[in-house]
Amino acid sequence: MGKPCGETCRKKCPEKISEERQSVVHRTYWTMTYMEKWTFIFTMVSQRAIKRHTAPVPSRRGESLVYHLTDDLGRPQDICKAFFLTTLGYHPKNDRLKWEEHKGRAEAGRHHYRADAERKEADLTIRSVDLQKVIMLPRMPGVKTAVFTKRISAFHETFATARKKSATKKKSISVIWHEGIAGRKAEEVASAYITALWKERNITRVICWLDNCTAQNKNWCLLTTLVSVVNDPTQAVKEVTLKYFEPGHTFMSADSFQHGVELEMKRQSGGAVLDFEDFRNVVASSNSGKVEVVEL
Repeated sequence: MGKPCGETCRKKCPEKISEERQSVVHRTYWTMTYMEKWTFIFTMVSQRAIKRHTAPVPSRRGESLVYHLTDDLGRPQDICKAFFLTTLGYHPKNDRLKWEEHKGRAEAGRHHYRADAERKEADLTIRSVDLQKVIMLPRMPGVKTAVFTKRISAFHETFATARKKSATKKKSISVIWHEGIAGRKAEEVASAYITALWKERNITRVICWLDNCTAQNKNWCLLTTLVSVVNDPTQAVKEVTLKYFEPGHTFMSADSFQHGVELEMKRQSGGAVLDFEDFRNVVASSNSGKVEVVEL
């Protein structure tokens, strides 16, 4: 818990909320879940119309935030922002503790990812999954200045092995398609997952590491599709676990694999990838050929 606002505070917060009460609030807050914390702050912070403007130039903001905490008798007391934040354990100016929490979650996620990558159970596959940025075909130097017609969009969902390529015999799986087959909505991405799972018929457990893109990886379409797969008696897979990196710290093996695809496209004669068949061949020959390419 940080230092309170002090004796110079216009709201006289230390006189309203005792130090013992601050400690109780602080301890209670850090036993809450994320949603409980959010609800607590939503309840204790309200908006109020600005009564008067102190700046010579009128502000466009018509409301200000009002912070409250309850005293020893349970009565809500109007307090300043600094007192509110320091009581909860945050820095009064820049919410530094939030950054420390974010960094801690990122480090924990990276630790679990590396630990998963070292697992060697025969019935388990661990992959990082990502949708590569849209590939416009034909792709060649100066195409935008020479071609005056619509190009075709190609899509590539990567299911890369989490372990280093030199440390595993498993191949990455690339599911590719173009806009003549399907788009890149949630249902098409879910279909790519099913296609990849079919390529590992003897695997009963799957762990997928993902970024936090809601449209691709955090939607009911994907989740219900995977539920139907694990409950299908004709399918070998009985457990699918989705794990998410902390936002902003999502680098994974799928990113490295897709970088290899980009390099392979640049290695083509004249840097040209003319059609979908060319794109398929590029993906198949990328990353030392340790990939199984399948069309959606």
